[in-house]
Amino acid sequence: NAIKDVAAGEVQGVKMFEKAFNYLRAGVSISAMGWNLGTGLLQPFGLTQSMVRIGPIWVARAMLRFFSGAAWMEDSVKEIYEQSSFMRLRSKTMDREINDIRNKIVRTGFADKTLGPVRESFFYLIVKAQQLADIPTWLAAQEKARASGYDEETVIALADQAVIDSQGSGHIKDLAQVQRGSPLLKLWTNFMSYFQTTFNLSMDSLGRTKWTDPMSIGRLAVDFFLLYTAPIALSFYLREAILKGECDHGRDWKCVGTQVAKEHASYMLSGMLVFRELSSAVQGFTGYQGPAGARFFSDMTRAAQQAWQGELDEALVKSWWDAGGVLLHFPGNQTKKVFEGFMALQSGDTDIPTAPLFGYSK
Repeated sequence: NAIKDVAAGEVQGVKMFEKAFNYLRAGVSISAMGWNLGTGLLQPFGLTQSMVRIGPIWVARAMLRFFSGAAWMEDSVKEIYEQSSFMRLRSKTMDREINDIRNKIVRTGFADKTLGPVRESFFYLIVKAQQLADIPTWLAAQEKARASGYDEETVIALADQAVIDSQGSGHIKDLAQVQRGSPLLKLWTNFMSYFQTTFNLSMDSLGRTKWTDPMSIGRLAVDFFLLYTAPIALSFYLREAILKGECDHGRDWKCVGTQVAKEHASYMLSGMLVFRELSSAVQGFTGYQGPAGARFFSDMTRAAQQAWQGELDEALVKSWWDAGGVLLHFPGNQTKKVFEGFMALQSGDTDIPTAPLFGYSK
């Protein structure tokens, strides 16, 4: 099936409703991830998955080399791009959603030429932040493969594959079968690429564990710590506690423990089709709103409900802004966050200076 899907190429949809679903799914991706500073901030934490895939020592050595200075970073990127076409084109193919949006044939009218640079900027921060995980991963896999005595062509191929296995990829050959399906099925797998790599690495770790060997069980515990606990705890403290002020800026240990526990359960479900739909319930949210790719319908429902109230208030503006971000393909999530944070600072609802950039605890 994978060979057939690679040969057939991306299923863009022929029927009108399929084209509509593809358009709305792309709108959800742009609205949620476009210009998103919080998402960009978390990309380097993917290095913990690289440690599971390649080995902590190899990744640590690559990090020391890459982060030793601006000149080293620039030279490393230039060298890798000369050797690997996969890494050179990584900014357009790092996951399925970005691959779908950035690799479409665009019209050449005046509006498209004018808005083209703006559209290109939507994922620029996320792509650049992802390099902070991709480049050390590639360097670590390269050094490990060379130490194993492989020829240079094989070394490059193994380094490319290590990035795919640990960070994900939007190429058809690298997607799970459920992600290569029809436009309707893709609604259920939006934002799933990275969590698929976590799931795959988890299964690999379980598969090589010898349950009668205490050392092997210990290695499994370390793998799961790197796959789940480390990135969850780091992201919670950096984005939620420090920048947003959640759990009294991380000082309320009971609150922190509850939130991190919920994140563990949600994180583990996010790489499994159908079960990922339960992740919101696990985190304590009520009212199921459908798959992520079909968020437009729940946004429009809220917008219609607010409109029927006949009152121009903040809730009405926010609901229509959410729906408009998906329908008109602009970064609705981040722009709404900027407006909300600025107004909260002006009204005294928060004193967190980063509220317009990352939001704030309510």
